[in-house]
Amino acid sequence: MRLTQEHPWCGCALSDIDLPESVLVVLIQRNKKSLVPRGSTSLKAGDILVLSGADQETLRAILPAESSTIK
Repeated sequence: MRLTQEHPWCGCALSDIDLPESVLVVLIQRNKKSLVPRGSTSLKAGDILVLSGADQETLRAILPAESSTIK
């Protein structure tokens, strides 16, 4: 999913986001670079988050409809 400036996670540290325990931020792409996410990583507008989750329903519940395709 790509974060917009208006997204509630923009400007937050990963550790401050209330994600379900079954969802993991696997990778962050920022300015054509791949970052390994840590709890202290601050999310910025334009970041692309690669998420992994236990089931598609859980991922759909946390992602904005326009974010991306869930596979």
